[in-house]
Amino acid sequence: MNKEYVLDKKKAKIFLINILGIFLLLFVCYKSIYYFLPFIIALLLSFLIEPFVKLMVNKLNLSRKISSALGVILILFTLGFLLSLLVLRLIKEIKDVLLILPSFINDFYKNITQISSSGNNLIIGLPKELTQYIGELLSSLFSYVGGLLNNIAKSLVNTAFSLPALLVFILITILSTYFLSSDRKNLHRFLATHFPENWVDKVYNIKNDIFSSLFKLIRAYLIILSITFTELLLGFSIIGIKYSLVLASIICIIDILPILGTGTVLIPWAIYEIITNNPRVGISLLILYLVILIVRQVVEPKIIGHQIGIHPLFTLMSMYVGLKLLGAVGLILGPIVIIVVKSLFTSIYKGKTLKDILFNPL
Repeated sequence: MNKEYVLDKKKAKIFLINILGIFLLLFVCYKSIYYFLPFIIALLLSFLIEPFVKLMVNKLNLSRKISSALGVILILFTLGFLLSLLVLRLIKEIKDVLLILPSFINDFYKNITQISSSGNNLIIGLPKELTQYIGELLSSLFSYVGGLLNNIAKSLVNTAFSLPALLVFILITILSTYFLSSDRKNLHRFLATHFPENWVDKVYNIKNDIFSSLFKLIRAYLIILSITFTELLLGFSIIGIKYSLVLASIICIIDILPILGTGTVLIPWAIYEIITNNPRVGISLLILYLVILIVRQVVEPKIIGHQIGIHPLFTLMSMYVGLKLLGAVGLILGPIVIIVVKSLFTSIYKGKTLKDILFNPL
């Protein structure tokens, strides 16, 4: 026989206060993350090297400080080695691209000139109002392209000027990783001394749950990126496009950036191929873009939801709400917020259902 329940106003009030507190905490974290980013990354890296540090301490009887230093060096060496392999391959293909770039620019100029000439001949026979509208449209298009190129140039200059700050950021991250790893026990002892033990245990449980889910989220996005890269590489190979590896790599990097995506490159490229009398390649690129878009929309919520242990529907909802509130960055931050909220509620209510939290049995 099913029990009947009545709403407990006191429980409901506490529940609402907890919700407001959680979202206030998330808001404060969102506003302050910029200032603590190197330390957050360092915390993630310290957890990443912890198994290696334990192995060095337990098996080789090395001190924790030496083991932590070796762990940091291992991370730097691994990342440096992988980046070196990627950069060397990209340099080789970029050199090949640069060799054919002059002839490509020459062909591009000829095609644009031909298109412009054909367009002028077509416009002459059009009504004056339509001709004026086309002129304004082209003027707006050229202004937009000019502004876009100007913004790209400014971004490159700003990046060059921000290199010293980037080096400081990297140095602080490396040193913080070492200190968080080498003084792990001392930091735990400090927290245990100054805070109640049940608080410390609860914070550690929340921390372990959040970081475990974040690692799984990163793994999910790496899987999605690998799928996109594979689709691009196979698609370019089937179409017969040269330098498929470097092009697939560049487009994947663009795909990672907020707002931009594979369509930023593939759609203009396809249009150019079509108007320069190469419709097979242009249509093939559009089909490739549609395949990537459909696969991405289908697999992204499922992969992310599976990795972080949340139903794909809620993952999709979090991504959509994040997109509406924060733009393209919200697509990534939405699932992160869901992870944090889930971990905090699990810690506070320890697996209770909403029925247990809000209602009393009659």
